[in-house]
Amino acid sequence: MKIPQELKREELPLADALHRIGLSSSVSRSDVDMLIARLPDVLKSAPAFLCVLDDQWRYEFGAPYTVQTSQVLGTDQCPEVRILLHGLLKVLRHARGDDLDKYLSRLSDQSKHFDHLAELAPVLRAKELNRLRYEPRPGGENSPGPDWAMGFMDGASGLVEVKSRIKELLDLFSSLRSGTDPSPHATRMPVLPGLLKDVSRKFPIKAETTNSFQGVWVYSPVWFILEELQQVFDRCDSSRVSFLVVERAWREHEALTVDDESRCVLSKYFSLPGV
Repeated sequence: MKIPQELKREELPLADALHRIGLSSSVSRSDVDMLIARLPDVLKSAPAFLCVLDDQWRYEFGAPYTVQTSQVLGTDQCPEVRILLHGLLKVLRHARGDDLDKYLSRLSDQSKHFDHLAELAPVLRAKELNRLRYEPRPGGENSPGPDWAMGFMDGASGLVEVKSRIKELLDLFSSLRSGTDPSPHATRMPVLPGLLKDVSRKFPIKAETTNSFQGVWVYSPVWFILEELQQVFDRCDSSRVSFLVVERAWREHEALTVDDESRCVLSKYFSLPGV
């Protein structure tokens, strides 16, 4: 499935579009060159285009979602080049080479590209980052772990697990078309079944210190019913998970925390206006 040509004002290879966005946002050409040199060939050669609908540079990569017998293509399947650029630059600056290579390898999997791109959400919002580890194993190599271990300039550290639920939401939208509840006119959607399933086991029991934090970041194109979201969060093990952030379409967010102290920690280390 291809983007209709009438939606493209201009077209470039992704590598050139990365330079275009870098130039407009005061990123040095050498930094962009360094990033492009690390990108897998299949990703750097992806087509990019200036979208007529929102005047944003987007790129075509990844397999369209299939809902029932139909393929679905939209802005979430044509991500913004700026998200990829600024997110990967932070990973490039703060992650070890093997962690960067591991993440880029995941990102180049077209069947999972959108899920792994969503993992950049907390990285983009992190303030005063000092180091990043991708897919650490705090409980040992044979135990599950979160997506990111983060270190900050003041010595604080955090563990963050990221969930992307676009495919499940499309399945829910499909059920709406068949006439089932909830109302398609609602401004918020019901919380997806299994939204935070098994996330607690990704984290060790949290040490009693204000210098560390552990939580979950969910990328979603829609808002969830807040009361349901709170109920799901309350069922998490609070000794392991202290916050939940829902990131909506890269631009808006909502945050739930176990207490005021966790909310203060979240607002200190992430750019989350209003938290």
